Amino acid sequence: MTNASAQQNKTSDPYQCAKDTADQAAIKLGYALERPHQQACRIMPSDPGKSIVALAYLSKDSADFGGSEEMGEYDLDILIQDSTSRKQLSRLHLPRLIESDAIRFSGLSIDTGLYQLTLALRAFGIRVVHTGSSHANPYGASHLSLFVQKGRQIHQVLESLLISKDSGEWDTSCAGNFTSQSGSIRIAPGKNQDMADLLLTTNQINTIARLDKDECKEVKDQTVVNNYRLQFNGKNYLKPAELQEQ
Repeated sequence: MTNASAQQNKTSDPYQCAKDTADQAAIKLGYALERPHQQACRIMPSDPGKSIVALAYLSKDSADFGGSEEMGEYDLDILIQDSTSRKQLSRLHLPRLIESDAIRFSGLSIDTGLYQLTLALRAFGIRVVHTGSSHANPYGASHLSLFVQKGRQIHQVLESLLISKDSGEWDTSCAGNFTSQSGSIRIAPGKNQDMADLLLTTNQINTIARLDKDECKEVKDQTVVNNYRLQFNGKNYLKPAELQEQ
């Protein structure tokens, strides 16, 4: 084996689905592959016999947002299927869940982090990315939702939590103000309704850019770290009030 081949094998993702898995799942559900869409697929690390497929397709009943054909409202389908036979085991359909307008729906991915909510129940995440279209006011954000499988049912236990955001306002040459926020979720000590608490830690960095003697310089103006505890109320995880509108 060559060094290049060895490196490729070493860095390859063992939980990556076969290339056509998401396409075949979409076709079985009657989606036309040429319609505006985002897709993702990942094998479950905790149960490699199962795969998670996420399909976001422009809804047939979408409101007319104008502009490009990708603007509008997207349905989200989440499937659990047999990794070998691709037989559907569970499905959750969420109509008109994701909007794409001036802040464009630009990415979809599956998060199989260690979200062990009980000894027997492990959640998985769906991340939705939006990107702004303004050069003078750059914007990008990622939201995370958590789901669990119970038999043939998939249940959403955490709804659209802001995980990362980059925004700013500048003169398109140098001077401006920028904010970058990143977050992570981990299992916290303690539980409610027999489900583990979640701890969201956010790190926000504010940066100022100014022209100084023909050189553009950036200075970190402020760094803010916050921790938020999310508890299960019997149906889903409640977001603190300050996170509700993000």
